[in-house]
Amino acid sequence: MSEFMGKKINFFLVIMIMLVLCGMGMLSIYYQVTFKNFDKRFQDLNQDYGSCQQNLTYAVSTLQQTIRNLNNTESDIRKYDTLYEQKAQELSDIESTLKETQTKLQSETMFKEQFKKKAENYEKQILEQTEELEEIRKQNNALQFQVNVLNERVECLDEEIESYEYTCYE
Repeated sequence: MSEFMGKKINFFLVIMIMLVLCGMGMLSIYYQVTFKNFDKRFQDLNQDYGSCQQNLTYAVSTLQQTIRNLNNTESDIRKYDTLYEQKAQELSDIESTLKETQTKLQSETMFKEQFKKKAENYEKQILEQTEELEEIRKQNNALQFQVNVLNERVECLDEEIESYEYTCYE
C-alpha cells in the first residue's frame, strides 16, 4: 500500500489540497465572522438611517410648520404695521384737530372774558344810570311839584288878575 500511495498519490498534492481546503474553511469562517460584523453594523446603520430618516421627516415637518407660522406671523406683522400706520395717521389728525379746537377754545375764552368785562362795565353803567335816573326822577318829581305849585300860583294869579283880587299870596 505504501507503494500505491507513493506511485499513485503525490503527498505534496494531498498536502496542498488539504492546505487549500483548510484555507477555504478558514476563509469561510473569517467571512462568516466578518459578514456577521458587517451584517450587524449594516443593521445598526440601517436602524440609525431609519431613525435619522424619521428625525429628518420630523424636522422637515417642524420646519414646514415653522415656515407656515412665520408666514402667518409675517402676514400678521404686515397687518399690524398697516393698522399702526392708520392709527398713527388718525392720531396725527386728532392731534391737529385738538390743537385747532384748543386754539378756538382759547380764542372763545378770551372773547368770553372780554364779553364778561364789557358786561360788567355795562352792568355798572346801567346801575350808575339807574341811580342817575332815580336821581333825575326825584328831581323831576320835585320840579314837577314846583311846576304844579307854580301852575297853581299862575292860575291863582290869573284868577286874581281876572278878578283883581289879591288873595293868592301866602
